[in-house]
Amino acid sequence: MGLLLLVLIFFIPNLQAQSEDGFFTIGGVVKNSKNKKSIEYVNVSAVGTNIGTITNENGEFTLKISNDLDVHEIELSSIGYYNAKYTVSKTNLSGQTFFLSPRSIELQEIEVVSWKDPVDLVAAAIQKIEKNYPESPNLLTAFTGKRFKNGKNTLQFPKR
Repeated sequence: MGLLLLVLIFFIPNLQAQSEDGFFTIGGVVKNSKNKKSIEYVNVSAVGTNIGTITNENGEFTLKISNDLDVHEIELSSIGYYNAKYTVSKTNLSGQTFFLSPRSIELQEIEVVSWKDPVDLVAAAIQKIEKNYPESPNLLTAFTGKRFKNGKNTLQFPKR
């Protein structure tokens, strides 16, 4: 019993150390470059691999990468921000702060119209028929068919 306990005491820490060897970890928080607020659910990936993760609600992430992989950059992407790439080395980096710049896309102006009288709405729609519908008809192919149910099986015969 004493020998087993002695073996476990020395063997288990070595297993843990071996599992950590061969990997490096990159971790930190992703923030908005303008207001310095954390950004949640940012995609974080090791460029050139299929390894990636997302940030949590506080903008924090941890990415564990094998030393065998040729990884020199990580890429951060999120809707509403420009993508950013950061150079990394094969050493453990934790507690780093990464920044994304906000990206806005200007949309075309739209006009919302309210019709108080339904007759005016119909009259306006009739006036715009030529604008809203093509002069030549569109020909579409439609399919119809028969469906038969026989117990648990369903048979379907399409017909053109």
